[in-house]
Amino acid sequence: CDLDVAIFNLLGQQVRTLTQAQLSAGAYQLSWDGLTDAGTSAASGPYLVLLRSHDIQLTQRILLLK
Repeated sequence: CDLDVAIFNLLGQQVRTLTQAQLSAGAYQLSWDGLTDAGTSAASGPYLVLLRSHDIQLTQRILLLK
């Protein structure tokens, strides 16, 4: 299935794309190194993780602490 996972700030701006892949069924683990897509360090604070796959969309609030 196609899977998109991205990090957004609370203003709705996309900060980082973690994956855009076609994966088979199974368990997977992703981690965010605290960097933006531009390679700069993201500020400490709350962010949203958006997971999209076919007809499923999940959002989880996370907190980046440095």
